[in-house]
Amino acid sequence: REANGDTLKGAGASVELPVFNTGWGRKQRALALREAAEATLRAAELEISSDVSAHYAAFRAAEQKVAADPEQLLPLQQQIVQLMQQRQNFMLVGAFELIEARQQDIAAWQGFIASLRDYATARSDLARAVGGTLPTAAPQEEAVSLPDIAGMDNAGESR
Repeated sequence: REANGDTLKGAGASVELPVFNTGWGRKQRALALREAAEATLRAAELEISSDVSAHYAAFRAAEQKVAADPEQLLPLQQQIVQLMQQRQNFMLVGAFELIEARQQDIAAWQGFIASLRDYATARSDLARAVGGTLPTAAPQEEAVSLPDIAGMDNAGESR
């Protein structure tokens, strides 16, 4: 004992002999925690895969709609307006039929713009689901810029 009444002990060591306690409970607890973490990881992978697949399907549908409109619907609507204009010039139809054809042409253009918006939204949603940026489309050789469009008249001829 010390002079102030404290007990002084020397160096000591303790060793656990696995006679009755083999550590089985700790091993099972660690194994259960590992399995729970693996299950959480698999669930997250499945959710991400499902999310990416859904966004990719929406992206492809929007891409096909955008590709189909300028090739099919818009030229057809413009041809209808031109034919209605000719029929109106020959007094076969009235002005209201021509106005209705022009309204349908404008509605087709508005639908095309809406499909462009849906395409951009689907592309950004897919990029967010993937967790990065998507590769850009290959540049077209005959791309038309805004100054080129401003220099054209309604018939598509340069001024």
